[in-house]
Amino acid sequence: MTDIKLDCDDWPFCNGAQVIGMKLPEYLAWASNTGTYAKQLLLPSIQRGFVWKPKQIVDLWDSLLRGMPIGSLMVSKLAAGESATNIVEDKRVSAEVQSESVGLLDGQQRTLSMLLGWFEKHSKQHCLWIDLGRDGGAGATFELRITTKAQPFGFQRISQTRLSRHERKEARKDYDKNHQQHEERRDYELFNLDKTEQPRPYVAGRNSKLFIRLTDAWNVFRGLSDKKAFMQKLFGDTDEEKVKHKLEQLYDAFERIASLEVPLILIPEYISQSQPEAKDNKNNEFTAPLILLFERIGSNATKLTPDDLLFSMIKQQWPEAHNLVEKVKSDDFPYPMSSSDYVMTAYRLAAAQTEVIVIGDNPRPKPSDFHRHLATLLGTKEKPGPLRNYLMKDSQFVNAFKSLGRTLIYRGEKDSGIPNYMLPHLSRGLIQVLLRWIMLNDEKTIADSRETIIAFALFWYLHIWNDDGASKKAFEIAGVEGAFPAEAIYNALIKSNSGNENEIGLALPLMPPDELNQILLPYESTRLLTADKLFKDDHNTIPQRELYKRFCWWRKPILLWLQRDYVEKAFSKLTSDSNLIDEDTVPYDYDHLCPQDHWGKHWSYIKCSDSDFHAARNDIGNCIGNLHVLESSLNRSFGDDPLASKLETNLVDWQADDSKLYENQDHEQLWLEASPKYGDVGSKECWVWHEKRLQAFQHAVYRRAFNLYSEYYAVCSSILSKDAGSNELTGSIHDLRAH
Repeated sequence: MTDIKLDCDDWPFCNGAQVIGMKLPEYLAWASNTGTYAKQLLLPSIQRGFVWKPKQIVDLWDSLLRGMPIGSLMVSKLAAGESATNIVEDKRVSAEVQSESVGLLDGQQRTLSMLLGWFEKHSKQHCLWIDLGRDGGAGATFELRITTKAQPFGFQRISQTRLSRHERKEARKDYDKNHQQHEERRDYELFNLDKTEQPRPYVAGRNSKLFIRLTDAWNVFRGLSDKKAFMQKLFGDTDEEKVKHKLEQLYDAFERIASLEVPLILIPEYISQSQPEAKDNKNNEFTAPLILLFERIGSNATKLTPDDLLFSMIKQQWPEAHNLVEKVKSDDFPYPMSSSDYVMTAYRLAAAQTEVIVIGDNPRPKPSDFHRHLATLLGTKEKPGPLRNYLMKDSQFVNAFKSLGRTLIYRGEKDSGIPNYMLPHLSRGLIQVLLRWIMLNDEKTIADSRETIIAFALFWYLHIWNDDGASKKAFEIAGVEGAFPAEAIYNALIKSNSGNENEIGLALPLMPPDELNQILLPYESTRLLTADKLFKDDHNTIPQRELYKRFCWWRKPILLWLQRDYVEKAFSKLTSDSNLIDEDTVPYDYDHLCPQDHWGKHWSYIKCSDSDFHAARNDIGNCIGNLHVLESSLNRSFGDDPLASKLETNLVDWQADDSKLYENQDHEQLWLEASPKYGDVGSKECWVWHEKRLQAFQHAVYRRAFNLYSEYYAVCSSILSKDAGSNELTGSIHDLRAH
């Protein structure tokens, strides 16, 4: 443990200094709270969470290992009684500072990224590795990789994006050879295993033992002053000259890091402690200089969103808000949403409620709006405004959010609810509209409107053309008591300015399956159909075409709802959060039923005499009719197996019905012809596309897409009255598609 004596009252900025240099190891020990220091280094309450991506972390450590400077860090004085959080805590809890401390204003992302390689207990979500067997890219001495809970075998070398499915399959195969006791575990269960069992980054054909944890290497370096002893303790005896050379280079790089100084700039107290005076605040336009500085710093670093800025401004004026928001979201909160989205939603609803001043509704307010109105909406502890009231525990706003979660969430077999993993895909504008109505109605009215609300949410996800405009219009209409006004909102949103049927309003109109059936070309046709060629030349409108193309190619998360029984079965034991939109972090894949490798390979591999195939294959192959949601470990185990082979596995974890693959034996046969089983593993027959197989592929995919759309419409159309929706689906889906 490092002890630093108190040399002056203003440590570390002694003798009136505003800028100092601090050795990087000393700074990181200070940040990690592992030593005894005159003052703590904390995060001011205005700071947001950790947002850096794997590539940003790797690039920073590459700079450090090259001996490059990493820029200055800005800090401010924190007086006793101010609110702040510890830097290294996984769950940030704001607390009053007991004695004068130092707040890290600019440099949080860099500091947290550096701690990943310095402080072993810092993060349960990331692990940073060095490859002793190869050089890095762009002239770097070291190859750095990151593994995470969602990606325990790491990311691509240069882009730091997710490994391909084939690479993940091979990585798991290699891992299971040496860890048979964990064969039944899913990939996301491997990251937090003991060090000896935790997966290492995967590189095809490479020895994974050549990867060492950066924290392990740094801890060995700190305890030794001899290069040979460092090499021996870290890796033992080795005859590989490449490894020896890398270890020597790593020791030298650590010596450079140990001598590196990081500049710390102290923000003057007239900025960090400035508060508004009454004469400055009469128009509610005063903004604390510290907030302005934070906003401007954020515009030059990882972009600070208006949502982040608003939450920072609230926390600056009302530090307790941080813990209130985090507490609400951790206490069995039934709706996954980021803290900043949650606060922005409270702001909009509070602005609609206030009677002190008139605030025009804005689904996406600007920072200037916050500067003008926040003081009024927040109020004071003695005289709270609506925004402060909404953020309090058990407030009307909090209870409305809980009611919304209970209303939307999927409740089990045959229920039309939305699974937790799809909720983050619903727009904030929609959520605000629903909350606006819920806050004006009682629980019985809300319960009676449940099916309509679910249908309206699905409609919004697929049909809205202008989210901000639609939210503004719907927000106004939703401010009523009684049954949810879904149809009134729908009619207002689909209305175009000119009345021209080819003009799109704020939303695309609903289209019954029989109407869709009339505008689609027969997919049994011998002609291969791209997305643009799928429709008849006449008898269709732009909104009709755009709606179905959006369903087939641009809104694949709708599969999470269409496969809600499977999603609930596969992921109910996992905790979802507001970040589950990034495909690099979710526990599932959008898998191709007929594998992409079979139709999407470079044209030189594909054996097909139909010249239309190369133009149409990507549209057919990437259509929603050829996609399904599949748990990532299971998808990895299937690899590029043809669909016929997958269907023979008879797994407990997945059946054809889980993916709504076909509705009868005729459709099943089409899939078997489109993606048949081959005798030899790796057979090139998968790339041979004769006419019968081509037609089966197109027919199976587009038929399933139509079936899925019909199921979607059957639920979504309930937002319309029976008279308005009289053009209903009649007869079987197969009959509808008969031409």
